[in-house]
Amino acid sequence: MSESVTFVSHDLVHFRPNNTWVDLKLFSIRPEVSDYLVLRDLLRHEQYHDHYAGQDPTEQTHHALHGPYQLEAITPGQFEPVSANAARQELRNWVAGWVVPHEDGSEVEAKLGAEVLARLHGDSILRLTDLGETAEHDWGWVVGHAGFHEFVVIDRATALLTLLVASDD
Repeated sequence: MSESVTFVSHDLVHFRPNNTWVDLKLFSIRPEVSDYLVLRDLLRHEQYHDHYAGQDPTEQTHHALHGPYQLEAITPGQFEPVSANAARQELRNWVAGWVVPHEDGSEVEAKLGAEVLARLHGDSILRLTDLGETAEHDWGWVVGHAGFHEFVVIDRATALLTLLVASDD
């Protein structure tokens, strides 16, 4: 088990008929630990070893995967700091790529704002950079037709980390 992060809960926000979603995982952290070490321990945590194409990570047989990527291709150094506004804009741009405004735009925007964007606050917001095709595993194309967006939100005041993954399958 990772030293500085402890899994607390999981929530999955679905958009449309379950093919576009935001996965939210909440972890307690030791607030005195650096961002780098928190990220390192998050990457080692079994809940991070999630290919997002099926069952709970603890029930998956491919423990070397994370979304479309091979887990070994992801390091703490591949997370870059972003502002809350930049993270919100990236998620709004993701939604704009697949939402049908006159059919479900207002419902999606309300759900996105209340259940996802509201979580983008803390001492550090870090975005996983696009690792490219060379980091993908052999069936990584299954996840992320509309994009794969990952943010880690570290809130030291509440001693919580939120792993936010927005994608589709």
